[in-house]
Amino acid sequence: MRARTFLRRAEQLHAAIQIKREQIACMRQALTELTIPTDKERVSHTAELSPVESAIIRVEELEIQLEMEIAHYFNVQQEITQVINRLESVFFRSMLTKHYILFEPWSVIAEELGLSDKWLFNQHSRALKKVEQILAAMDIPESSGNHGKLPANESMAATPTKP
Repeated sequence: MRARTFLRRAEQLHAAIQIKREQIACMRQALTELTIPTDKERVSHTAELSPVESAIIRVEELEIQLEMEIAHYFNVQQEITQVINRLESVFFRSMLTKHYILFEPWSVIAEELGLSDKWLFNQHSRALKKVEQILAAMDIPESSGNHGKLPANESMAATPTKP
Protein backbone atom coordinates (compact mmCIF):
# COMPACT_ATOMS: atom_id res chain seq x y z
CA MET A 1 0.00 0.00 0.00
CA ARG A 2 1.42 3.34 -1.04
CA ALA A 3 0.26 5.31 2.04
CA ARG A 4 1.87 2.86 4.45
CA THR A 5 5.11 2.90 2.46
CA PHE A 6 5.12 6.71 2.51
CA LEU A 7 4.50 6.81 6.25
CA ARG A 8 7.06 4.12 7.14
CA ARG A 9 10.02 5.91 5.55
CA ALA A 10 10.96 7.71 8.79
CA GLU A 11 10.99 4.44 10.73
CA GLN A 12 13.27 2.82 8.17
CA LEU A 13 15.64 5.79 8.16
CA HIS A 14 15.64 5.89 11.96
CA ALA A 15 16.67 2.22 12.07
CA ALA A 16 19.46 2.80 9.53
CA ILE A 17 20.73 5.76 11.57
CA GLN A 18 20.80 3.68 14.75
CA ILE A 19 22.80 0.96 12.99
CA LYS A 20 25.28 3.50 11.64
CA ARG A 21 25.67 5.05 15.14
CA GLU A 22 26.41 1.61 16.59
CA GLN A 23 28.90 0.92 13.82
CA ILE A 24 30.72 4.20 14.50
CA ALA A 25 30.75 3.53 18.25
CA CYS A 26 32.28 0.06 17.68
CA MET A 27 34.90 1.47 15.34
CA ARG A 28 35.78 4.26 17.80
CA GLN A 29 36.11 1.69 20.59
CA ALA A 30 38.39 -0.43 18.44
CA LEU A 31 40.51 2.62 17.63
CA THR A 32 40.98 3.47 21.30
CA GLU A 33 42.33 -0.03 21.86
CA LEU A 34 44.97 0.29 19.16
CA THR A 35 48.49 1.38 19.85
CA ILE A 36 50.38 3.41 17.33
CA PRO A 37 53.98 2.32 16.90
CA THR A 38 56.31 5.19 17.67
CA ASP A 39 59.58 3.37 17.02
CA LYS A 40 59.28 3.63 13.25
CA GLU A 41 60.43 6.74 11.53
CA ARG A 42 57.85 8.17 9.22
CA VAL A 43 58.94 9.60 5.90
CA SER A 44 57.01 12.81 5.35
CA HIS A 45 56.84 12.59 1.57
CA THR A 46 55.15 9.17 1.59
CA ALA A 47 51.47 9.35 0.73
CA GLU A 48 50.77 5.94 2.22
CA LEU A 49 48.63 6.01 5.35
CA SER A 50 49.06 3.71 8.28
CA PRO A 51 46.22 1.29 9.04
CA VAL A 52 45.28 3.40 12.07
CA GLU A 53 45.15 6.58 10.00
CA SER A 54 43.01 4.80 7.39
CA ALA A 55 40.64 3.61 10.13
CA ILE A 56 40.34 7.14 11.56
CA ILE A 57 39.53 8.50 8.10
CA ARG A 58 36.92 5.76 7.63
CA VAL A 59 35.25 6.71 10.94
CA GLU A 60 35.23 10.38 9.90
CA GLU A 61 33.65 9.44 6.56
CA LEU A 62 30.95 7.42 8.34
CA GLU A 63 30.24 10.38 10.64
CA ILE A 64 29.75 12.63 7.61
CA GLN A 65 27.41 10.05 6.06
CA LEU A 66 25.52 9.87 9.37
CA GLU A 67 25.05 13.64 9.46
CA MET A 68 23.62 13.56 5.93
CA GLU A 69 21.30 10.67 6.82
CA ILE A 70 20.07 12.54 9.91
CA ALA A 71 19.34 15.63 7.82
CA HIS A 72 17.42 13.47 5.33
CA TYR A 73 15.56 11.80 8.21
CA PHE A 74 14.41 15.18 9.54
CA ASN A 75 13.22 16.19 6.06
CA VAL A 76 11.27 12.95 5.68
CA GLN A 77 9.75 13.38 9.14
CA GLN A 78 8.62 16.87 8.18
CA GLU A 79 7.08 15.59 4.96
CA ILE A 80 5.22 12.81 6.76
CA THR A 81 4.04 15.23 9.45
CA GLN A 82 2.81 17.61 6.77
CA VAL A 83 0.71 14.89 5.18
CA ILE A 84 -0.60 13.66 8.54
CA ASN A 85 -1.55 17.22 9.51
CA ARG A 86 -3.74 17.46 6.41
CA LEU A 87 -6.07 14.84 7.87
CA GLU A 88 -9.33 16.30 9.11
CA SER A 89 -9.69 13.82 11.99
CA VAL A 90 -7.73 14.74 15.11
CA PHE A 91 -7.89 11.07 16.10
CA PHE A 92 -6.31 9.97 12.80
CA ARG A 93 -3.59 12.62 13.13
CA SER A 94 -2.83 11.53 16.69
CA MET A 95 -2.84 7.81 15.89
CA LEU A 96 -0.59 8.15 12.83
CA THR A 97 1.79 10.56 14.56
CA LYS A 98 2.19 8.23 17.53
CA HIS A 99 2.96 5.27 15.29
CA TYR A 100 4.82 6.71 12.30
CA ILE A 101 6.64 9.68 13.90
CA LEU A 102 7.07 8.60 17.54
CA PHE A 103 7.36 4.88 16.63
CA GLU A 104 4.95 3.73 19.33
CA PRO A 105 3.75 0.14 18.89
CA TRP A 106 0.07 -0.36 18.09
CA SER A 107 -0.51 -2.18 21.38
CA VAL A 108 0.75 0.83 23.35
CA ILE A 109 -1.38 3.25 21.34
CA ALA A 110 -4.47 1.08 21.87
CA GLU A 111 -3.79 0.90 25.60
CA GLU A 112 -3.16 4.66 25.89
CA LEU A 113 -6.44 5.39 24.13
CA GLY A 114 -8.39 2.61 25.86
CA LEU A 115 -9.24 0.92 22.57
CA SER A 116 -9.20 -2.65 21.34
CA ASP A 117 -6.45 -3.59 18.90
CA LYS A 118 -9.06 -4.66 16.35
CA TRP A 119 -10.86 -1.32 16.45
CA LEU A 120 -7.57 0.57 16.26
CA PHE A 121 -6.46 -1.44 13.21
CA ASN A 122 -9.82 -0.74 11.58
CA GLN A 123 -9.33 3.00 12.18
CA HIS A 124 -5.76 2.73 10.90
CA SER A 125 -7.05 1.27 7.62
CA ARG A 126 -9.52 4.15 7.30
CA ALA A 127 -6.76 6.68 8.04
CA LEU A 128 -4.50 5.10 5.39
CA LYS A 129 -7.26 5.52 2.81
CA LYS A 130 -7.44 9.22 3.70
CA VAL A 131 -3.65 9.50 3.42
CA GLU A 132 -3.88 7.85 -0.02
CA GLN A 133 -6.32 10.56 -1.07
CA ILE A 134 -4.02 13.29 0.23
CA LEU A 135 -1.00 11.83 -1.57
CA ALA A 136 -3.00 11.56 -4.79
CA ALA A 137 -4.18 15.17 -4.45
CA MET A 138 -0.58 16.28 -3.89
CA ASP A 139 0.37 14.41 -7.08
CA ILE A 140 3.11 12.38 -5.42
CA PRO A 141 4.08 9.62 -7.89
CA GLU A 142 3.09 6.06 -7.05
CA SER A 143 6.70 4.91 -7.21
CA SER A 144 7.94 7.65 -4.85
CA GLY A 145 10.58 8.34 -7.49
CA ASN A 146 10.99 11.79 -6.01
CA HIS A 147 12.58 10.10 -2.97
CA GLY A 148 9.85 11.37 -0.73
CA LYS A 149 10.18 15.00 -1.62
CA LEU A 150 6.91 16.84 -1.68
CA PRO A 151 6.17 19.16 -4.58
CA ALA A 152 7.90 22.52 -4.24
CA ASN A 153 4.59 24.37 -4.07
CA GLU A 154 3.63 22.51 -0.88
CA SER A 155 4.39 24.71 2.10
CA MET A 156 5.41 23.10 5.37
CA ALA A 157 3.05 25.48 7.13
CA ALA A 158 0.05 24.37 5.10
CA THR A 159 -3.15 24.09 7.07
CA PRO A 160 -5.06 20.84 7.13
CA THR A 161 -7.65 20.57 4.39
CA LYS A 162 -10.41 18.14 3.57
CA PRO A 163 -9.22 15.48 1.15
